[in-house]
Formats: sequence, structure tokens, C-alpha cells
Amino acid sequence: MKITFIEPTPSPHTMKLHLDESLEPGVRRTYTPESLRSAPSWAREMLSIPGVTSVFHTADFAAVERKPSADWAAILREVQSRFGGESSGEADWSLTDENAGAHFGEAQVFVQMFRAIPIQIRVKTGSSEERIALSPRFTKAVTDVASAVLIKERKLSDYGVRYGEPKEIAREVEQELEAAYPQERLDSLVQQAIAHGVTGGEFIEQRSKRGQDELLRDLASEDWRARYAALEDLTPSPELLPHIAAALHDPKLLIRRLAVVYLGDLRTTEAMALLYDAMQDKAPAVRRTAGDTLSDIGDPAATPVMIDALKDASKIVRWRAARFLYEVGTSEARGALEAAVNDPEFEVGLQARMALERIESGEEAAGTVWQQMAERGRG
Repeated sequence: MKITFIEPTPSPHTMKLHLDESLEPGVRRTYTPESLRSAPSWAREMLSIPGVTSVFHTADFAAVERKPSADWAAILREVQSRFGGESSGEADWSLTDENAGAHFGEAQVFVQMFRAIPIQIRVKTGSSEERIALSPRFTKAVTDVASAVLIKERKLSDYGVRYGEPKEIAREVEQELEAAYPQERLDSLVQQAIAHGVTGGEFIEQRSKRGQDELLRDLASEDWRARYAALEDLTPSPELLPHIAAALHDPKLLIRRLAVVYLGDLRTTEAMALLYDAMQDKAPAVRRTAGDTLSDIGDPAATPVMIDALKDASKIVRWRAARFLYEVGTSEARGALEAAVNDPEFEVGLQARMALERIESGEEAAGTVWQQMAERGRG
């Protein structure tokens, strides 16, 4: 069995190895040092590599998990020498999959809801999951409704992608929900949910729309919860750009992050300039969100900003910069990418090498995933 190409995963501790052989559909196997006796010889050999803690095998790939302190470069050199073909020198696996590692550093956030009332936050990265419950006032609201209607309707709502450590992300989302659901909103939800009863139809929260003047007033509140709730209720428009720009300097990270998302919705020249500024934010999560937003837009004008971001202190920001340059970069990025190939973080160096190989081969940039989808739609 040989490895055809490697791919980073959302988890920094897991690497996906694509194989030239496949298991039967639906077969999944996990091997650890505790299950060596039942593991095939190739899995035992992989587990013998220093730093490897487990191997998950399904379909035509194996996911290798490392100790947090282990070095990917050292692990993959060993994997290359044992499974990469006749050559045991520098890694020469194919990196031709254009979307390999396209989600590195991401954490998927879900919120468990009961009749529009948040109950629990789940943050998933690779094979791990972080869960936290919301404060007692949310539990009480759910209990009041559940005891009244005598049914249980729980569903998992997708809350989008975030960046950082799962525990930190979960706490940030907790703060957002605490701000977005003040007690009066929870009380209203309880009354609506009880009134909805057991009619069988889907429950949809009815909210009275606040006026723009009220929202703009709350944006200046000393209470960050009021500021966040007001910003969340705003519909971004070019006329509101000064207020969104002001939110980029809010002391609360979650407000700055939401402002960045709104700038991506606007996509005006002025909004682009503010996104460039957001790439200098003090929080890596905000910088990465700004980088992802610029990548979604796919404007080559952001290339100089992304070249600078290859030297960012955060690896998830450096990786996003390298990915952007892979998607839309031109020869002006060659020098910066040549340096980034030697990035101390393996995943960053890998993505930089992919970008450099595409540029040096003369292959035209395919654009971001969104641009490729739009192009296929026009075809």
C-alpha cells in the first residue's frame, strides 16, 4: 500500500493520507497502541513512528493523529520513507488535489436548539468535539416550555465556522448567545413556544423589528451585550459603513469579528480597504476571518496584503494567506512563497509549496471555490 498525496485537516493534530488502495464501502477502523494485536502490519508500522497516537482507516484514506508536541515534518518524513514509494528522500507525493486542506484551522460550530431556544454549544474540529451548556436561565426557559407542551423537539443548528482553540470558540459563542438572547427575548420565546403548543407545525420565533435609530443608539452603549445585539440586528448597507467601521475597533473580539463578516457582505471598495485594516487586528480569529472573507471575494488586489500575512504570528492566518495565493496569486508572490515554504508549521509550508508549484508551472489560477462554482454555473 502506498500514499498518493497528503492533505491537512481542520484539526492541527490530524493529517489525511490518501492511499492507492480502498476498503469496502462503510468499513471504518481505528488503530491505537492499545489495539496493536488486531492491527494490520502497515498500521502497526505507522503507530511505531514517534509522535503518532492513532490511525483511522476508511475508504481510500487514513487519518493519522499526532501528539500535540510532535513535529509533523519528522512524522511525515518517516511515513514517506516507509509508505511513499521507492524514494526515501524529500517528500514527493502528488499535491494535485486543488482543494487539499481547504479547511485547515477551521472549527465547525453547532448550537442545539429547543423551539428556537439555545441549549448547548458544540465545536467540532476533525475527530474531536467540545461541548458546553448555556447558563441556567436558558435551561429554565427550556424546562418551562417542555413541561407545558409535554414534548421534546431538539435540533442541531449550524452556527458557522470559527477559528482558534475549541474551548475558546465555545466560550466566545456562549457570550454571543448570552448577548443575543436578553431575558426579555427568552421570556417572549417561552410564551410563544407554549402558545404554539403541539400543533405539529415548525415553530418560528416572531420578533418585532427594532428601528434603525434604536439600533444605532445601542451601538454606542457601554454594555457590550447591547452593542453586539444591535450589530447583529442590523442589515449591512453602504450607508451604515461608518458604523461598521467603528465596530472594527470595538474592544470585544466577537463584535469586531461580526463587523468583518458584514464587510464581506458589502464588497465595496471602501469595505475592501477596511478588510485590509482588519488583517492587522490584534486577535488571530479576527485576522483569519478577514482573510477568509478576502479569499471568498477573490480579488487579486488583496495580494500585497496576503503576501504580508505570510509572516503573521498566527499559523492559521499564514495558512489562509498561502491558500489565497494558491487560489488567485500571480508571479509577484513568488519570492514570499519561496520563503514561506520553509515555514516552521508544516501545514503552512505545504500550502505555500502548492501555491509556488502552481505559479512556477505557469498554471492559471483557478480562483476561489466560490468563483469556480460561479464559473461552472455560467457554463
